[in-house]
Amino acid sequence: MKTVTPAMAAHLKGETTTLTTCWRITRQDGKVFHYTELDEDVPYLGDVYKSASGFNKSAMKSSANFAVDEMEVTGFLRDDGIADDELKNGAFDFAKVEVFMVNYEDETMGSIKLRYGYFGEVKAVGSGAFSVELRGLVDLLSQRVGNTYLNECRQDLGDPKCGIKLQPDEHRPGSRYGVGQRVIFPVALQQSQRPRFYPDPLNPELGAWNSGYRRSEDINMSPYNGRSLVVGVPGDNNSSAGVLTSSLGLSASQVSSGEYKAILSGFYYIYWQDSDGYVALDCQKRYFNTGLFTNIKDAHKNNALPNLVPERRWRPFTVELDIHPETVRLNVTLGTNSAAVGPSRLLCFDEMTISIVRKDDVAPDFADFGGVEFEATTAGKTSTGDVVFDPTLNALTQDGEVAWKAVSPTYRFLAEVTEDSVKTNRVKADPIAVSDGWFDWGVIKFLTGQNAGRAVEVMDYNHATGEILTALPLPYQSKAGDLFSIQAGCNKTASECINKFKNILNFRGHPRVPGQGQYFKIAGL
Repeated sequence: MKTVTPAMAAHLKGETTTLTTCWRITRQDGKVFHYTELDEDVPYLGDVYKSASGFNKSAMKSSANFAVDEMEVTGFLRDDGIADDELKNGAFDFAKVEVFMVNYEDETMGSIKLRYGYFGEVKAVGSGAFSVELRGLVDLLSQRVGNTYLNECRQDLGDPKCGIKLQPDEHRPGSRYGVGQRVIFPVALQQSQRPRFYPDPLNPELGAWNSGYRRSEDINMSPYNGRSLVVGVPGDNNSSAGVLTSSLGLSASQVSSGEYKAILSGFYYIYWQDSDGYVALDCQKRYFNTGLFTNIKDAHKNNALPNLVPERRWRPFTVELDIHPETVRLNVTLGTNSAAVGPSRLLCFDEMTISIVRKDDVAPDFADFGGVEFEATTAGKTSTGDVVFDPTLNALTQDGEVAWKAVSPTYRFLAEVTEDSVKTNRVKADPIAVSDGWFDWGVIKFLTGQNAGRAVEVMDYNHATGEILTALPLPYQSKAGDLFSIQAGCNKTASECINKFKNILNFRGHPRVPGQGQYFKIAGL
């Protein structure tokens, strides 16, 4: 049974209606798209629903039981705001979808809710055509919740509980390092473009947050980084933490120049379907000559944290804010919203990090690190000034008290396609100095070219020729000059964990737990 306004009910009883179907699509990255099947754009509640006449939908069906309600949509790409590459590279996979009908001549009548769910895999079938299955919310009940006993490891290589770190943390100025510790450094960028990262002031373990909001691991959620505590904010509430700009390495003259911006990043965890919240970043100045601080007008940024399906997974967030010339402190607020049916339920946050960059700079991507890592050969504290790192293998760079040696990566490598491929499941590059089978069941991710952003599993790596065979075909044939990252693979067996990674203490499989076959064995056999 659907609820509509009295005005809409009266309109439905009329001899003719002026109704159209509207779609609101929210991708996993938070980008929202609005469409209507009418032959002209429709404004509704402050948004403009673009006319998209080139699609067809199957019949909608709603069941009162637990049968999964699904609908298939096919059509042609008519929106210049959506690139065909985005469809092929999975940008719309598992996007949240709301389908409803409105009176395009009187939006005050409200809407008729038709479907709320999420996309399955979006398939581009050539010449701008696409096909996608819209899955109902009941489909989420068929997904596995919690852990099960398996012979193979339940974790992916590089997950927090796996314990293997695929790449080191980025170099931090003014920090202490021990012999053998590794970092990465954006050697491809100019010194003025390199961001400065300062995660410690926001670490939930260090007491920056109100103690009442620090939570430990429970049955539904594990901390993103493997530590024991996260920041947990209950319904219709918030928690704040402030960081002095001086502790972030900014001098008073740098702040007053107005040339810098702060980037707050981290991860949030949705417990329930009605959980949503926000993260805010404010520039603050001292309240007269007291030890208190007050927000600076118009120096504020608030980003919503939507409830994306499926829930119960860590999702990234980012907030960028220009640093006001009068700023003394940056204040971070993590909160939950009030819903129409009651307050939002618990949200958790972890891995909050603040980086300081110039306003016209962009954060480095993996290619900017040059495919090289730096290993400390002496212990001590790094410099807070400008340091030029030499990426030549085995070259030494002095950085304050620490001497860094440029070394090859261990798990994640940067490479370049050397030949145009003939088949979409084969990639040719120069051989990488690793042992045979090192990349088998690893992941290759393209950084540039038509396949940029696409990641697929590696089925086989030929150490002699440098040829990579992927488990699934890529949307496009790789071209010479395309950059990609490739990381070590794991077949998730105990022997692989012992022999390849020396990581058996973190193995999450149960090969010695009896399977169902043990229950049906005949005694004595």
